Amino acid sequence: CASAPVVVGIPLKIWNSVRIERKLEEPNYRQLRQRIGLRCRLRHFSSAETAAYIATRLARAGMREQTAFPPDVLFEIHKRTQGIPRLINLVSDNLLLTAFAMEKHHASVEMLDEVTRDMELHWPGDPKRFEQSEKAVQPKQADLSAA
Repeated sequence: CASAPVVVGIPLKIWNSVRIERKLEEPNYRQLRQRIGLRCRLRHFSSAETAAYIATRLARAGMREQTAFPPDVLFEIHKRTQGIPRLINLVSDNLLLTAFAMEKHHASVEMLDEVTRDMELHWPGDPKRFEQSEKAVQPKQADLSAA
């Protein structure tokens, strides 16, 4: 009986993956599960927590008073990322880069639209989300003529 290779002593961080957690609960992964020293799950942030999180991150980067994202943009960032810290980081970073490239000191909802479109990010209530699913379901013209 061949045994699977075992890697010992390598720290591994897996962030907020429900699929991986489910997989670890399977009997085949018992030994791996036993080697995990700490499990931590971040919950989604509220709108206020999202704004505070962004302000804290910007303060640590040197912007003492967060002025890059007006309140309407912060609200939309929260809505579009659903308060998921990893997505908040990605969207905020891309939004700052977009504002910089456009030589603007403040991000706008229009810039956020561009960023989320480029990232192909969809959220509950996103009108584009429904367009995508409709396109995927509609048969092609060639398929209709073959019937």
